[in-house]
Amino acid sequence: MYMFKHVKTLSFILILFIFSLLLAVHLDNNKISLPSFISNCLSSIEALFSRTGDVISAEIVEEETPNKQSEQAVPPEELSKSSKHMQLPNELGAYSVACTDKINAPRAKTIFTWVDEQGVRNVSDTPRKIDNATEFKILKHIQPQKVSIQYSGDSNLKNIHYKISQRIVSAKAFFAKVTPEHLIVPVQINLSLVSDMQAYSRLSHSASVKNAQGFYQAGKNKAIVLAQNDVQTINTAVHEAIHAINRHWFGRMARWLNEGIAENAELDWQQDALNSEWQKHLHKQTLGLKQVFESTENDWSNLATRPHLYNTSRAFVAFLMDKHRSTLIRLLLQESENGCQTINTADIERIYGASVINIQRDFDKWRRIKA
Repeated sequence: MYMFKHVKTLSFILILFIFSLLLAVHLDNNKISLPSFISNCLSSIEALFSRTGDVISAEIVEEETPNKQSEQAVPPEELSKSSKHMQLPNELGAYSVACTDKINAPRAKTIFTWVDEQGVRNVSDTPRKIDNATEFKILKHIQPQKVSIQYSGDSNLKNIHYKISQRIVSAKAFFAKVTPEHLIVPVQINLSLVSDMQAYSRLSHSASVKNAQGFYQAGKNKAIVLAQNDVQTINTAVHEAIHAINRHWFGRMARWLNEGIAENAELDWQQDALNSEWQKHLHKQTLGLKQVFESTENDWSNLATRPHLYNTSRAFVAFLMDKHRSTLIRLLLQESENGCQTINTADIERIYGASVINIQRDFDKWRRIKA
């Protein structure tokens, strides 16, 4: 009998204790101050019961965001420049729509963060301005696991998968020469090869893409290529795969730089690309650099000007690779941390260390010598 009374007493005390905790939680959630010992008790219980959930959540985030960048403008509680959590515009249509890489916060609430050459993270209310003295570190070699390819589409095209993969290995040799070390994060390229014209037309129409043999959808992280013949399919697949790498490592880019990088990275950089295949392009018609730097999506959509924009972008990036590689690296570094903005003429002049007129003079002289 005594034992039964003792159990009843303990049960009553336990019920009162649980009721008190529930009341305390309610008051705390409504921002009513509590005695410190109750607050401490609540914190301990919360930490105990939330630990397992934190581990699961972290694993999910790691799975969802393999491409988080170290250098970027970060509005508090917003997404990073290359986050996969938001639908990003199509690569070929990305320049005519509003930037959705991340939501712009009010200027007063915007902070910028980057990792400097000593590995120290910096935080500021203004973005870092890269110039011709900004230091950087290049790995010179990119590990194989940093870039992987997932193929889909027509099963009868499997015979060219290996050739595409080998060309992307060569492209990594190019990126190893120009990509700052901390920007290199794992990239999975999702590549779909489609030989049926009607199927491709439906896909390209839904993506608002016109007059292209391939396109890259950043929001889905997927490149789709129209397969007409082996040479064209391989070249287009590699080109679009490089756009995927650009998006993961540098984020939203100026169109001329994005295309210039893709055109040059297509070449065989395991050999001596700067003294071979690219030279045949130097005789093609180019535009003034200022016109290219300030080109719009309408210019790139114009069938009369588009080839010249590609030619100039390809040649200028080759010029930077040959004579001003540090400038190219710093341009990519600037792109990686400028949020929804892309580099403009003023950025290029500051990073190059000369006016656009003098840059044009250097470029023209180089073309005459190399051609």
